[in-house]
Amino acid sequence: MIYAEVDNEMVLNLRSGDPSRAGVTNYISLPSDNQVRPGTPITWYDDQWQQRPILELIEEGLVTPPEGMVWDDEAEEWRVATDKELVESGRLTVGEREILDGDSIRDMTPEELDERGLLTDEERRDWKKSVFMARLSEIDNETTRPLRAVAAGVDTEYDRQRLTDLENEAASIRAELAALESESTA
Repeated sequence: MIYAEVDNEMVLNLRSGDPSRAGVTNYISLPSDNQVRPGTPITWYDDQWQQRPILELIEEGLVTPPEGMVWDDEAEEWRVATDKELVESGRLTVGEREILDGDSIRDMTPEELDERGLLTDEERRDWKKSVFMARLSEIDNETTRPLRAVAAGVDTEYDRQRLTDLENEAASIRAELAALESESTA
């Protein structure tokens, strides 16, 4: 005879033989093809002593999924969950300044924050300043080739027009930067 020694509805040991001869008083007789494991609650098993589906146990609150893990039905094992799966299961929330992008949570870009009205005035000014400064740096890089042509005396009308266009754009950006600066000091 195969039996499980139990206490408080927990399987303590699996044994074979006569439980009364071993002095065991709290036991459950098991079929030979049982799936019972020591250290598990008896509520994890069906009436044939086969393990109940893990998702059923989770739904009934008998099993708590390991932190950050989900049950993979195909592989029949735990695997690391995606942010999306954790959000959908209610085990993770997306912060006010975060966004679910595919399977992952990421911080919103300044553009996304601005579209949703989540930037403070100071954050919006700082973001715009950084965008303007990045473009001024790009303009500086874009002037290198036309300036080399002018310095070497081999410039064309295109080179001169390109320098004019870039300088006009830079002047416009510097004016916008100045306006941002005056906003921040007002």
